[in-house]
Amino acid sequence: MRLIFTPMAQQQTRPRVDTLNDGLFLTLRGINRNAGADMVHMVSLRLWVTPQLVITVHRLRVFVCEDLRAQIAQGNAAPSAARLLAWITENLIDRIEAVSVDLEKQADNLEKRVYDLGTLHAPALAALHRNVIKLRGHIGPVRAAPTDLARTPSPLIPADLRHRLRDNANRPTRSVDEMSEVRDRLHTLTTHLDLTNNNGWGATVTCWRLSLRFSCRLRL
Repeated sequence: MRLIFTPMAQQQTRPRVDTLNDGLFLTLRGINRNAGADMVHMVSLRLWVTPQLVITVHRLRVFVCEDLRAQIAQGNAAPSAARLLAWITENLIDRIEAVSVDLEKQADNLEKRVYDLGTLHAPALAALHRNVIKLRGHIGPVRAAPTDLARTPSPLIPADLRHRLRDNANRPTRSVDEMSEVRDRLHTLTTHLDLTNNNGWGATVTCWRLSLRFSCRLRL
């Protein structure tokens, strides 16, 4: 049992999947929805899964687990440990995608304010840019566990479930690509604002070039 309890009790964790005897040990990550928390930071969820048992361990509140309790209370639980694991993975990723979409919508609104209305509160742009960069950095490692889970040779994972797990593994990759695109858009927006706010420098350069051409004509 020590082989199980030691990784379950670790404070510092990264997404992983390990086969131990007849079970699977997993560390998954999800969005931190706790009150007062930065939602782009992640909470850790550790699981021990056997054919008849799923144990979850988490230091911070994980809302997926609360949703799972509600489903079990309503008699809607998954019919097997493997499908329960797939459900947990999907719901963690659902929440990551929801935050990703929300940040993308915020970027759309900022672009409209700058390009269409000509107004923007600069700190709002800086804060959004930071959140996008942080979320992109956190999502990257998230895909490791679903990928390893889809590939594990463990008999716990039936063949008909592996396609669903592979799709779960691809979804964080798409979110990383989307956050990369939003990050680049916000960088372009920042550059646009910098150029707009430095019009005085642009006028000085133009006058210097005109003066240079005028001087050349005199020499001819």
